[in-house]
Amino acid sequence: MLIKLNVTEEFNYAIDFTGVSDLRTYIDIGLTDKLSDYLSFTLINFILNLDSNFIDEIKKIDHAFYFMREEGFFIVKKAIFKFNKISGGEAEVYDYMTSEDNKKYYKVWPYTLRDENKIYEIGGTLALFPEMKIFLYLVSDSFISMEFDSDDAIYIDSYSEFVPKVKELNDEIKTLIQNKKISSFFNND
Repeated sequence: MLIKLNVTEEFNYAIDFTGVSDLRTYIDIGLTDKLSDYLSFTLINFILNLDSNFIDEIKKIDHAFYFMREEGFFIVKKAIFKFNKISGGEAEVYDYMTSEDNKKYYKVWPYTLRDENKIYEIGGTLALFPEMKIFLYLVSDSFISMEFDSDDAIYIDSYSEFVPKVKELNDEIKTLIQNKKISSFFNND
């Protein structure tokens, strides 16, 4: 089942892409010299921090998650994020393959901050260039949606079950990347 969530207000605290949990998050995003108004990207392997609103919305769509609690771990293997309007932003890219102690690259898409703007932070290892990690700071005052198939989500109730699942998911994506089969994550069936 396709689950669509409005993550506009909760984005910065709900989407855990930092790897604190040891889950390696990947991002597939097309960035150019000019950041367009509309932006869509795919995030792979991240934690959705649950609150009562997310739990209620997910349960309405897919009753298989009726047992979820805020204290559990909700891993999303693949989701598409859509920003209806981007005003600008900044990016930091780290290259871990250089001998220059994590060489950094910066990109700024000009913007003017207005009272209604918010800055949204997202990032991960670049799916097509796994030696690079990107952090984006996107300026927007518009709606943000998150879409994923319920088959691409895993709810885990306890930390003891969570740790081996993280290792399994990290190994799975690493194998796909090494075998150049990362495209299997991007099928939009």
